[in-house]
Amino acid sequence: MVHACWFGVVAVLPLVLWLGRNHILTGTLLGPRYPSCHSLLENLALTFTGLSAFWVPEVLVPQGLARLGLGALSGLAVVGASWGWLRASRAVKNTLSRLGPVAVWAAVYALFLIASSTTTAYDDINLRLLAPLYGPVVVLLLAGTGQLEERGWHQAVWVGLVVLLLVPPAGISWAGARYAREGAGAGTGADRYNTAPWQGSETIHYLQQHQLQGALYSNGPDALYILCGLRAQLLPRRGAEEGWPRAGHLVWLDAVRRKYLVGPDQLQTRVYLQEQTRFADGAIYKIAPKEEE
Repeated sequence: MVHACWFGVVAVLPLVLWLGRNHILTGTLLGPRYPSCHSLLENLALTFTGLSAFWVPEVLVPQGLARLGLGALSGLAVVGASWGWLRASRAVKNTLSRLGPVAVWAAVYALFLIASSTTTAYDDINLRLLAPLYGPVVVLLLAGTGQLEERGWHQAVWVGLVVLLLVPPAGISWAGARYAREGAGAGTGADRYNTAPWQGSETIHYLQQHQLQGALYSNGPDALYILCGLRAQLLPRRGAEEGWPRAGHLVWLDAVRRKYLVGPDQLQTRVYLQEQTRFADGAIYKIAPKEEE
């Protein structure tokens, strides 16, 4: 018991120090909160899409009916595994009951992720946020296929093993080969800014050769700093009342998909926005304050 208490203190101490640092610098423990721009159904769809992408990467099976079919098969597997568990022997039930903590942890994490994403604005539910669920879900599905095998469902067991064990490496290999051959798409992140779409960006090339006067705002200030050495301010989140630009320039990058930020349409409700230059992958706008009425 003493060792468990010391472990808890050591594990929680970094979090407490981080929360204290946040309060000293910003007056809040976790920063300001804004309403989410995703509904409950949208977050459920993002969760399903993300989890399905672990086993069947999009490079092999695009989104659409194929993924819906995969979801239906997964649901049938869960129902079949539950039915098999109810009809299993006492020894088998005792064995499967050891997976109870795994199932509870996965359920609590998934519910917390979906609920918090529905009430609070932060990153969309993606593979990074769903990664903690991958291991527990694999264990639970393998246990389910084992129950199906005990009931004589050998075909279902083999299909489950192929999906769980063979398809993900195939998708990773395919994606890796395509990445090496073509480069990654123009997304965000340190692993993307050195790829062909960003290095050949018309907007980035223009900013590297022309200097913009005044304050600079963007939906991708990290990209501007890494690729152009420019310091820009991040556009405000939707629903925020502070941080709105008054004057300067807006650099809008089409490849940056941060739906929780205000866009040019929303900015026009508070300032004058004039498009100066349009590129294939972005645009530069002049920002001017509106006259007081």
